[in-house]
Amino acid sequence: MYRRHQVFRSDQLKLGAYVRSPDVLLSLLSCLQSLEWLDTCSRQVDADLLVAANRHPSLKTVALRDCRLKLSALASMSFSKVLIHSALSNHTLALQSSELHSLVSRIPRLARLVLRGDKNIEMGPGTLLVSGLEFLDIDLSLKPTSPMSWLPDFVDRHKTLKIIKFTGDRDGSSWCHNPDILFPLRFIDALDREDLCRAVALTAFSISCNGRASVETWPVTELQMMIAKPAGLAALSIAASLAPQLSSLILRMPPYDIQPVRIDDLLSALACFPSLRRLDLRYVYPNLRWEGPTPWALPPSNMGQLVSECMVAHAALHWMTSRIAERTSTLELVHLFDEGFDGKGCLVHQWTFDATYQVRRSFGAVEIHGTPKMDMASRFTQPQNSKKLTACP
Repeated sequence: MYRRHQVFRSDQLKLGAYVRSPDVLLSLLSCLQSLEWLDTCSRQVDADLLVAANRHPSLKTVALRDCRLKLSALASMSFSKVLIHSALSNHTLALQSSELHSLVSRIPRLARLVLRGDKNIEMGPGTLLVSGLEFLDIDLSLKPTSPMSWLPDFVDRHKTLKIIKFTGDRDGSSWCHNPDILFPLRFIDALDREDLCRAVALTAFSISCNGRASVETWPVTELQMMIAKPAGLAALSIAASLAPQLSSLILRMPPYDIQPVRIDDLLSALACFPSLRRLDLRYVYPNLRWEGPTPWALPPSNMGQLVSECMVAHAALHWMTSRIAERTSTLELVHLFDEGFDGKGCLVHQWTFDATYQVRRSFGAVEIHGTPKMDMASRFTQPQNSKKLTACP
């Protein structure tokens, strides 16, 4: 991989020349004598960089975000400081290859393993043993792969495994091609009885270890759903009954094909999860409808500047978050993402809102957690002191 860098040593490289990323990191390591943690992508790693990392006086951990390495070239290298956070297994990296098994056996810890490719999922990992594995992601397609045929044995060998995530396609049709994964079929059957199959789609779900031996008994703790029609909100009560230990919910609505959803209906639907701790809502604001006066205070505008719809969305979603927290006593974090356009005709500007709210029950408030992202055109009123905004539940 090559990237354009500005370099100042004219005796070696000219301004604007292309240099290899490993060479850049190698030069930086020699300058950063107090560095303790290096987080990078494995495509930026080569033999020289690994040698330098192992010799660095203070560097303790090299965290690699994936495992797209030239395995044969790294067969004899030391990984004493390397922590690979996630490995992606797809059609280019065979899950049962001896090179992968050899590499994984020498890595101190691999936190997440992502499985892609029909052949990999159908054949399974074989005797692969991943030290420190906590998260396993399995991406399913329309082809039957039967992951449950090998998953129980794999779980028995990995006592540190905490979460298994199954991801289907956008419309949820991949679940029907993998009938050995039971929860989606039960959910789809319940939707079908209520004539809701076209109103909502289950795109992913996660199960978590609860101390029991059999993976078939692990409870569903996270759902990712697409609400295509307002009637799809009724599916949330079905999900709550089938997954009573659900702690995380990711809900997406159509970003452009607007489907009007009454805000009271949304609040009532989200209140049916007794153990919900984390909520992620995407493209909710354009679909919201309410009766009567606006229930939240509109943001003030600066003299001579218009108020961006992004700021209106901020006010609306902040108010809505406080109402959700009122009805869900276990809720801790709410992440919201929305985008849209300001202006008309030729003067159209896109805005983006991306923020996380934290429920502070001891203070009776809901407030911004971290740094929010609010992008809008400069001719509109810009946010000020957004982290200080709170709403009392």
